[in-house]
Amino acid sequence: MIMNSVYVYGCSFSYGSHIYQHGYFDDGHFWQDKFNYHWWGYQVADYFGGTARNRAKAGGANETSVFNILHDSRTFGKDDVVIIGITQPDRVSLQPYRKHQYPVDGNDLNRGIVNTYFNHNKDNKLYKNMIEGITCLVGEKSEEELDILMHYHQIYRDGDENKKILSLFHEFQFQLLGNLISRVGPKVILWDYTLWRHFETITAWLENRNNVNQRMKDNHWSPNGNTAFASMIIDAIETDKFYLTEADAYFHKDKIVHKYLTKLLPYQDGNFDEPIYTKDEIGGSK
Repeated sequence: MIMNSVYVYGCSFSYGSHIYQHGYFDDGHFWQDKFNYHWWGYQVADYFGGTARNRAKAGGANETSVFNILHDSRTFGKDDVVIIGITQPDRVSLQPYRKHQYPVDGNDLNRGIVNTYFNHNKDNKLYKNMIEGITCLVGEKSEEELDILMHYHQIYRDGDENKKILSLFHEFQFQLLGNLISRVGPKVILWDYTLWRHFETITAWLENRNNVNQRMKDNHWSPNGNTAFASMIIDAIETDKFYLTEADAYFHKDKIVHKYLTKLLPYQDGNFDEPIYTKDEIGGSK
């Protein structure tokens, strides 16, 4: 298959959080950008000889993805692939406050953000950074105004029944959007958050690391998890699948991953050597 660009949309699992990283970051993980080309989007694009375009946003809501897909749709061509990760439904998009600029700092509202807001000491660095990220989007707000914003998330997005209703709505919405995009040329692959738990996490990857202090807890995908998911996407492209669900992981994952093992990046052991960086070093981009 001839491919031009691979456009990736979604939240942190689409973005490749803690793997897709270039250069030195003060708040980065100890491996910094050692594994950035293991991001599944790079591996899919490389397999087909195309260019990866990471348009996902860590912590992003589905409405944010819809906006960015529509914004980019004028650039889609018939030899492109558009891959859309449908995230958890209880996120509130702050896209209207981004003034239509992408990328921009600041997360959408999600469970992690709201829990940090209500449960952390307000002098905590994590809390301060989170508030900074929100206020850079919505402007300086009083504590009362931020309380209202956070409570909105809890009241209207919490509860199993609401999540079920929103999940079905978002699923149907993306299916319609995907069909619409397909009509103008690109191939579209949809997948949803039920797949998150089916690939190796950073926690599992580092659980036997010799340096006990580096056995990090993080449920985003490891380099190997990214490679395994890349296999699923490549297979979906080659077999003309439109929507990957949890059933694909349950019944086909092992067979699919084995099929592409020798064609993608090699397995990375959790006891890899640490990279040595100075703050002046900047990583490249693919």
